Amino acid sequence: MIDPDSSARLCAIVRSGPYRLAFAAERVLQVAHLGGRGASGDAASAGSSLHGAPVRALLEVLGDAAPQRGEWGIAVQGRTIQAYAVDGVEGISEQAPSPTFNLPLGVGAEPAELFRGVITQGGALALDVRPEALERPRGSPRPAAPSPTYAEGPVPRALVFTAAGRSLAFALPQVLSVVAQPTVCAVPRARAGVRGVVEHGQTLYPVIDLGALYFQRPSTGALGVLVEQQGRPFMVLADAVRGMVEDFRAVAGEPGWMESERGERALFFALGD
Repeated sequence: MIDPDSSARLCAIVRSGPYRLAFAAERVLQVAHLGGRGASGDAASAGSSLHGAPVRALLEVLGDAAPQRGEWGIAVQGRTIQAYAVDGVEGISEQAPSPTFNLPLGVGAEPAELFRGVITQGGALALDVRPEALERPRGSPRPAAPSPTYAEGPVPRALVFTAAGRSLAFALPQVLSVVAQPTVCAVPRARAGVRGVVEHGQTLYPVIDLGALYFQRPSTGALGVLVEQQGRPFMVLADAVRGMVEDFRAVAGEPGWMESERGERALFFALGD
């Protein structure tokens, strides 16, 4: 969904690990080069500060491991002044007329108010950060993965694809499109298996990596299969598409697995709940 309240404003775009983030320019108090890269925590331990605030690695604040601090620092005004080390600062530019998207259901970033939304800036997506939410302690760690749920057969026709070395499938009426080389905007603190979000056709979709979620082997993400189940659309990352296969029947004693009349087997997940 596009946020109708997307009036013109300036944003500072920064990069930290896999994340591309935007801070409202009126909240940015200082940007400075911190020097060479060092171990996590070097900025604070060496006494580095910006605008009177000790510098912390933004990647660690977001909940990821930060083996190196960023080369750049940015001081922002939230409830208090906070300073963060980031990998790069792309610059400050005007957001409008780019649309602002709300994060779609299913992403599950915590706290929910961490991001105002997602903006399109410079031809790519960026997460619009609320600085005050960064100051709050993180909640309890998320469970590693939810228990899988599976679709039931029979399925007259299905799109079969591979991910993490497995043959997976969705009923053909549930498949909206297949996207080559989807550009995923990574989202920190998202629920297990959610790699981020992607924009397609002026709509933002949560991106699910079933390989990483259930098979401990992330998908290459060469393709994205857009699916809608139970009224909820999402993209599932795939390594390759095998094609459309007919007449799948459930395999007794193997939840989720179905076999076609030609003997092809595939695993059918139910992800819309």
